[in-house]
Amino acid sequence: MKILGITLQTISEFIGLVIWLAAESGLILDPITGRIILMAGFLAEHFVAYFFLISKDLPKMLLMAVSVSETILWIVWLIIFNVVGIIPTTIFLLISMLVQHTIESHVFGGRAPFTPPFPIDSDVLPHTIVEVVGATAWIYLVQSGTISVVGVIGAVILLVLLAVEHIIQSK
Repeated sequence: MKILGITLQTISEFIGLVIWLAAESGLILDPITGRIILMAGFLAEHFVAYFFLISKDLPKMLLMAVSVSETILWIVWLIIFNVVGIIPTTIFLLISMLVQHTIESHVFGGRAPFTPPFPIDSDVLPHTIVEVVGATAWIYLVQSGTISVVGVIGAVILLVLLAVEHIIQSK
């Protein structure tokens, strides 16, 4: 059951991210639809974690709020990337994702989102670093806005590192 949950989490997040970036780049759909798909990917990721990996009864509105906040985080990440480039974007993603993952850890652990340790819980550092490395490699390799072998390699790196992130998170 655990491996199925990790697999579904990874696929949900990956599909949401890839379709969203393609929509933001003008390759498919439109940016608004891409953002809706991104949020659907995070909703699926978080609800899969809830149903397959968490044994606690959690408020569904908190799971939805975590998904919405992560959607906003990624949209801001792309805006920052388009304005200032890869290094500030990576720093932003690392700091904001550490806070996001801390909140997620609290919610999935049955605690209030902003309880200590907040804003950053060191327990989330390993899987956050893995996700940030994957996202940075992905955006760097697909930044041309075209479908290419390099872009596909970037997507594969993202997929693999999202899987590693979810494996680490599940422990």
